[in-house]
Amino acid sequence: DLAVSPPFQQLFSMPFKPVAIVASGIQDGNYLENVNADQVRNEMYDMTKYLLKTYQGTGKTFILQNWEGESVFSEENQSNPEHPSTDVEIQNMRIWLQARHEGIEKARQEMSNVSGVQVQDAIEFKSVDCARQGKSPCMLTDVIPYVGADRISYASYETINTPQDDTLRQKIMDDLDFIRNSTADQGRAQ
Repeated sequence: DLAVSPPFQQLFSMPFKPVAIVASGIQDGNYLENVNADQVRNEMYDMTKYLLKTYQGTGKTFILQNWEGESVFSEENQSNPEHPSTDVEIQNMRIWLQARHEGIEKARQEMSNVSGVQVQDAIEFKSVDCARQGKSPCMLTDVIPYVGADRISYASYETINTPQDDTLRQKIMDDLDFIRNSTADQGRAQ
């Protein structure tokens, strides 16, 4: 419903070809605690089908992604002292992301005759250090290898919060190499 509203139609009609959208279903609620996979799948299916049908021939690529996975984990842990166990949260994050991917895939398959527009999904994460240090929950090690997605997206706050000297460039290169090596066998565009 939001995608068909005038502000979003105005935004989507701008000349940008790639359009990245942090997209969560209206009914998602606290998906780390209780995920409704069918509902998530259907909402992403509807959104994808709408974007493919409406923007065919425009050359646009819409990338539907979550918001910083580790932030969602830490926000839930801080705001709800009786939150589910980390194992439950990780599993629900996997279910939620996989359902999103399946909804997008189904719409793309049904709309395979549409050309000149793409809808992809991305999993966004914000920590490389958690993977290096073996901490959990960590999107790069606990979630991304277990779900389908077209892309991964790194919110690089951790990387760029290095002192502004010669080490910043090296930190960026090291983190990108670590991400590439961690996801190389998953066949995703990065």
